[in-house]
Amino acid sequence: MNNNRKRDGQSTGHLLGKRIGFLLLFAILMYLFFYLYYRQIQGGGIYHSDLPAHIAAALNREGYSMLSIIYYIVKDIRLLAVILAAVSASLPFIIMLVLKNGLEKRECFFSWRILFFCGICLTFLAEIYIPVLAPFFYSFTTVTQPWHNQTYIFMKIFSLGVLMIYEKINKCYTEKIGGKDWIIFAVLLTITNAIKPNFILFFAPMMLIYLIADFIREKGKNVIQCIKFGSAVLVSLAICLYQSQVLFPSDGDSGAIISFELLKQIISSPQLIWINIVCILFPICVLTLSVKQKMFRKNGMLIKAWIMYFIAWMEARCICETGPRANDGNFGWGMLAAGWILYIYSCREALEVFYKRREKFSVADWILGVLSLVFLILSAISGLVYFSILLRGDSYFC
Repeated sequence: MNNNRKRDGQSTGHLLGKRIGFLLLFAILMYLFFYLYYRQIQGGGIYHSDLPAHIAAALNREGYSMLSIIYYIVKDIRLLAVILAAVSASLPFIIMLVLKNGLEKRECFFSWRILFFCGICLTFLAEIYIPVLAPFFYSFTTVTQPWHNQTYIFMKIFSLGVLMIYEKINKCYTEKIGGKDWIIFAVLLTITNAIKPNFILFFAPMMLIYLIADFIREKGKNVIQCIKFGSAVLVSLAICLYQSQVLFPSDGDSGAIISFELLKQIISSPQLIWINIVCILFPICVLTLSVKQKMFRKNGMLIKAWIMYFIAWMEARCICETGPRANDGNFGWGMLAAGWILYIYSCREALEVFYKRREKFSVADWILGVLSLVFLILSAISGLVYFSILLRGDSYFC
């Protein structure tokens, strides 16, 4: 009995220590984000951000994002900075829970320390800075997480919820789709689109590809289920009609065209090609390891993440805006989000492969595993350095 009491005491103490640790980490992150966002709202020539323009548009009732409602209602800039900071500070914890949920469903169990470490790395994600070879933090990147656009930050958080419920439905939708799951899926998609419509631009094509593939494989027997599943996407697009009118008014000069000039520029530049490769060194190593261990086909979400990244990359390189928004690069938000998602599912895949197959690792497998960890840590270090640059008030475009 004394031993049981001792174990219970240790367990309670461990749980209390974990909670205190999380609270301290959250408080530190909260302070850093509050400082950054408060300075961004103030403006004044430094701490450049899209935030002042978005707030001004919201106050004039010209905002396209659901986040404009918050900007319109909350007048005090300190309170607004607190709200935005709380959301951003929650990111590593949300990522940790997403990883935990996905891994435990696949019977893989890791300590909260490992998962939170991954959450921090994936929060402060950036292109690996390499002097001369890849001397950028944000310019030309495909994965660096921007902290100057809060609609993007909110969008990517809700996109994780979309992907989680999508993964759940996708496993059994050809037989049955629960009404509750369909509603949650449609609502989360609608909210994500309402915040920023970039996620749907690469998610919907990926989903359509798989629906068509399933339709062909089942020889059309699942047509009703395919339509039912896809209808959630159509419902969520209703909000995009309003947003298109705000962003591209019929009586304005703004629009979107297909252009291959940027793609030609990248293909013709060895340095830009190298930079695009550097951005995804971690996912490449994980993909190679997964294929070698014959687990790639078992994790459909990793394949889907790569497809979404390719779609978003091509959209960012081949679709551009015209008129006043021509130089804003707004189709690039999807590429950054897809790159972030690719890192998350690559991280989940790496943990699963290690958990289930490490006893079968060859020397080459261990080298790939170590390289994967090194590249993930280097990406996080670069991201933290980039974040510190922003905290000093330097330009985010560097």
